Amino acid sequence: MAGTIVDESILSNFDQIYNEFKNGILEMQLLRSNCDTEIKKREALQFVVQSLQLENERLTNLYTESLNKLADQIENHVSCQNLKEELKRVGDEHNRKETEYRTTIKLMNRDHAIRNHNLESQIRLLHSYYTCFFSNMK
Repeated sequence: MAGTIVDESILSNFDQIYNEFKNGILEMQLLRSNCDTEIKKREALQFVVQSLQLENERLTNLYTESLNKLADQIENHVSCQNLKEELKRVGDEHNRKETEYRTTIKLMNRDHAIRNHNLESQIRLLHSYYTCFFSNMK
């Protein structure tokens, strides 16, 4: 009987070791499955990260392009304002010179009229002098 108890004890220990071994294998399979799941999650996250990096780069380029366009628009607006100011200044200068020109022409016409009147007076005076002079000679 002592042999049977030992045999039963050995069998019981063997069954326990076998069950622990099976449980260990099941646990290893579960851990392997969990590991595979985590690897797939990591790969999916890496894909998402890569996609987000590409999207971030694309958006950064769009943002930079938009800022460059805005800077160009501001520069063009400033240039346009400067050209408007220059045009106004040149227009004002043109108007001033045109007014000066008209004033000068009026003054020259008046001076010319005065000189013309003086010359006509001198001619009449000379004409009457010569007329008188030649009439006395006859």
